Amino acid sequence: MTANLLHDEGVEAISGALRENRSLETLHLQWNFLRAGSARSLAGALRVNQCLRLLDLQENAIGDEGTCALASALQNNSTLSALCLQGAAVGPSGAQALGEALMVNNTLTMLDLRGNNIGLRGAKALAAALKVNGALQILNLQENSIGLDGAICLANAVSGNSSLVSLSLQGNRIGQSGAKVISDALKNDAPHCKVNL
Repeated sequence: MTANLLHDEGVEAISGALRENRSLETLHLQWNFLRAGSARSLAGALRVNQCLRLLDLQENAIGDEGTCALASALQNNSTLSALCLQGAAVGPSGAQALGEALMVNNTLTMLDLRGNNIGLRGAKALAAALKVNGALQILNLQENSIGLDGAICLANAVSGNSSLVSLSLQGNRIGQSGAKVISDALKNDAPHCKVNL
């Protein structure tokens, strides 16, 4: 259902069907002019749906409000393993809500947040989650304005995490000193994790 101009009204109908559906495993809704209302509808469905494994909402302006709704649903959902929120206008508050969800969620293995603006606050929230989460394997934070301090927080968190195998940090203005700190931390404490800088 990519690029079908569904808007919030169309997703409300899809969300209603997801509440009853027992077989759909992937739902691609990228480029559909969705906003926070769509994310709230989908979050309601995720609370009861027990079969959806991948939800792709990239390039929809769901913002922090929509991301917070999805994060709240992730605290109860036990089947979703991949969430794509590339270019979804996620800011620090949305990332903080996702971090809180990841502290209790043990099924999400892939989170794609590239092309948002989570900043240092969002990076810190996700780093805190990585210290306790044992399920997440892939985290894409490319182009999120996390800077050197955010990268250091994430490197410290990854060094104690045994599940994360891929962390993407390109386009975050980490600089050479940040790259060195991350490289040293991962080389010594997390050789299993591949970091893209």
